[in-house]
Amino acid sequence: MHRFFCFLFSDSCKNQTVMKREGSFQSPNYPNHYPNGATCQWIIEIPHDIIAQKPFITLEFKNFNVEMHSRCNYDKVLVYDGWESNNTLMGSFCGHNTPSLIYATRGKMLVKFISDDFVTATGFNATFEFTSLLGWWSLRFHVLVSYSRNYLA
Repeated sequence: MHRFFCFLFSDSCKNQTVMKREGSFQSPNYPNHYPNGATCQWIIEIPHDIIAQKPFITLEFKNFNVEMHSRCNYDKVLVYDGWESNNTLMGSFCGHNTPSLIYATRGKMLVKFISDDFVTATGFNATFEFTSLLGWWSLRFHVLVSYSRNYLA
C-alpha cells in the first residue's frame, strides 16, 4: 500500500509575510474557524534603524484556540528565535491555553501556523513589539539554552 501526501498553501497564506513595524496578525479567517490545510508564515524583523535601541521582540497571543493534541501533532503554532525553521524553536503551541509572552533575541522571529485536513478552530490573534528589555524567564531560558548548546557541542 502506498501513501501519497500533497501539501497545499491555503489561499489566505500563499506568501510569507515580513513585518517590520510593531503590530498584530492573526490566523486566517480569525475570529471564525481557520481553513484545513493551511500553512502560514510571518517573519517579524526589527528595522535596522532601531535595532540598537530595541534589540528584542516580544510576542503576545491575545486569544488562542488551535486544535488540541498532547504533542501538537495536528494543528499548531511554531515560534522560532530567528527567521528560519532551523533556528531555535521557542515553542510549539496548540489547544486553548494562551501561551505566555515569548521573547526573541536575534532581531527576527518566525511564527509558523500549520493546520491539518480535519479539525479546525477559531485560531489566534497576536501582537508584537520591539523592546530594549527581556522578561526574566525568557532571559534565563535563553542563557540556559545557549550554555547547553555550547557545553554539549
